[in-house]
Amino acid sequence: MRIPVLRLTRLPGTGKTAMMISKHENLLINSKLIRVSPDQKYMLKANVICKQGIPNAAYLCVMMLDQDGKEIDRKIRWINDFSGKPTDYSIIFKTFYGATHATLGFRINAENQINNLEPTRGAFETILPPVSLLRLENIDKDTEEQYDQFAAPPFDSLTGEEENALERKIVWVFGSPRSGSTWLTAGLLNHEQNIMWDEPFVGYHIMHLYGLHENRSDFFYSTTHRYSWQQLLRKMILSRAYSQARTLAKNVIVKEPNSSSGADFVMSCLPNSKLLFLLRDGRDVVDSQIDAHGPNSWNRDLSLIPLTDAAHRLESIKEHSETWRFFTEVVLKTYNEHSPSLRLLVKYEDLRKDTVNQLQRIYDFLAVGISKETLEVIVEKNRFENIPDDQKGSGKFHRSATPGKWKENFSDEEKHIMEQIMGNTLQKLGYTS
Repeated sequence: MRIPVLRLTRLPGTGKTAMMISKHENLLINSKLIRVSPDQKYMLKANVICKQGIPNAAYLCVMMLDQDGKEIDRKIRWINDFSGKPTDYSIIFKTFYGATHATLGFRINAENQINNLEPTRGAFETILPPVSLLRLENIDKDTEEQYDQFAAPPFDSLTGEEENALERKIVWVFGSPRSGSTWLTAGLLNHEQNIMWDEPFVGYHIMHLYGLHENRSDFFYSTTHRYSWQQLLRKMILSRAYSQARTLAKNVIVKEPNSSSGADFVMSCLPNSKLLFLLRDGRDVVDSQIDAHGPNSWNRDLSLIPLTDAAHRLESIKEHSETWRFFTEVVLKTYNEHSPSLRLLVKYEDLRKDTVNQLQRIYDFLAVGISKETLEVIVEKNRFENIPDDQKGSGKFHRSATPGKWKENFSDEEKHIMEQIMGNTLQKLGYTS
């Protein structure tokens, strides 16, 4: 039985509301929908008075929604000052991929629905500003983000049977950056039977530690002592995956293009998980990555070196080409060694050209029953052509979905360099000039 809010009083002339809330009640207040732009930083401010409460049970929040009205990200600031004095709280954040609208508000004793986290509960006496007066302020992109983090509550350790069940539900999406992995995972695979885990960098973390000194016996992650720690590492990965998903019934889609250098090691730790190899022509990948070096690029937060002259540009082309080749060769070797029933290779070009049928292959691989009509709806919602013009093109995250654009954007010398580095791998995978 829900216990009602104990007292709610409008303060004359202020528009504010004084509230007394029991620890058994939750409070959820939302503003109207607000249009937001991609790759934009905003600031939300609110002045709150709190005379009674407990830490990490009340917060100011921005909830980002996709074009279907589904919440895809949430930024918060804990309301933890209980001095009874007016306190300014602010959130500085960058819009999440796919967000088209936001709603602003307050939460007290309420679960974090985006991560399914149980709430911390306490009695509160507080005065909140009306959400109708809350505003998002555009700020410079170089401003550092500022918000608080949710903390997932602990859970009982998984049994061996539960670990095995979860391992079979994990699907690793490996390949290379700029191969359409966001379009695939956040868009086309957005389904109630799938949970997306967006770039946990599992492979990167492992290879950063494992790959440096793998042949030195005294090194902690030495291959000589591999069997003493590999199973424990498996348990840690599964425990972290469960903390993310909190279910054994759904697929956990792990988007890991930037960690593909560790694909072989990840799959050796979790041999009963699935591998989805998303492959794209390396020349189009490099073309997209070179565009990200621009001064107004969506990716400038990574401090990529500006390509101020032809020499810098050529050096960057070499580096990106070598990275694509290395990542692709690691994933290809891992794919060939993995169980045929637990692997699937999908070319971006095929997915772009014949999206419905290719997506049906993927859903079959995930063992998710779905009708062709539903697939067609999903595909239509996520077509590149339906992205607003001001959100795509050079410098934007959604740059170009047309295979072969590299032919127009590189000089003969640059094409020759890419052929020298990537040529054998491209030919092996069926890509011709």
